Amino acid sequence: MKLIDIIEKIIMEYPVGEPVFNKDLAKAICEITGLPLNKASVYIAIAIRRLIGKGIKLKRFKKGVYYRYENCLLGETFINSDKLINKKYIKENSGYEIGHAVLNSMGFTTLMSNSPRVFVSNAAMRRSFTDKKLNVRILKPKAMLNEGNIHYFQFLDILKLVGETPIDNKHPEFIFKRFVESYDLKLDLLILCAYRFYEKDVLEAVLHFVEKLKGAYLGISA
Repeated sequence: MKLIDIIEKIIMEYPVGEPVFNKDLAKAICEITGLPLNKASVYIAIAIRRLIGKGIKLKRFKKGVYYRYENCLLGETFINSDKLINKKYIKENSGYEIGHAVLNSMGFTTLMSNSPRVFVSNAAMRRSFTDKKLNVRILKPKAMLNEGNIHYFQFLDILKLVGETPIDNKHPEFIFKRFVESYDLKLDLLILCAYRFYEKDVLEAVLHFVEKLKGAYLGISA
């Protein structure tokens, strides 16, 4: 089978709208053919142009990112932005969403916001930035995120946001309690993380929350 046919076969296995990254295709070609990664990357860029030229319904979203599309009554289908965000910013414990949309989805508030979605991600380790193509804000994390620490930082960022935002849930502590239980967070590590990486107001909010957990109000112990 010719190399261009292999690339076409791999691309056609992607669902319509699924982001297709040049680097992922290159890795797959390396594993199949043994080509060096740099040569595979160059050839894939050429092959994609040829495939589009022969009628494959494939479009370039931005440099190195493509997607399959279909024609429908409303025109051409578009890239799945949620899957693209996941691949670029939050997969494999490399980031999480924060912002007013999260407060709404978690039940802190019934209010919706028109502001862009916000993510904390290792992709912004050098600096925070706005992805204009996806209309999302990517914030620099307090430290490199990984499986062991990501939910501690996520909890504290949500706690900080709740303290800065009008909310209409009368018992937000129960939402935080579920979060702690869902991810088996250790309260002493939560306090330590707040102490090391956050301002005084966040540390005080964590200490207040922990005191409620230890008290009879919630009926559990730390």
